[in-house]
Amino acid sequence: MMEYIDIESLNPAEYNPRLLTPEAQENLKKSITELDIIKPIIIRRSDKRIMAGHQRTKTMKLLGYTHVPAFVLDGVNSTDEVRFNQNFTTMPNARCRRYSRTYVFLFLKERKVSLWYRTRI
Repeated sequence: MMEYIDIESLNPAEYNPRLLTPEAQENLKKSITELDIIKPIIIRRSDKRIMAGHQRTKTMKLLGYTHVPAFVLDGVNSTDEVRFNQNFTTMPNARCRRYSRTYVFLFLKERKVSLWYRTRI
């Protein structure tokens, strides 16, 4: 289920390897400013650990957001979380990106997460 979560309550995953260059950070800021949030982040309910969306979360924080749209998942153990995060963020080519999107969709579908959401209430 998609919910709006207090940005200060979120816990980034310490194993997340992805960093943005300053140029990419500025592009993401511009995108969020112009288009708002197109894709909610994904978190575990148990500890509000970010599973996907670390860079969007950092950027929303820089832009002054206090709440972020998030798919909140129940029953995700640490092994599933790490596997999900690695598959979601490791995308060296288009074929891998297609696999990753399929994996994300199946992961969310398995947990009966609705993929329909609005970015603003």
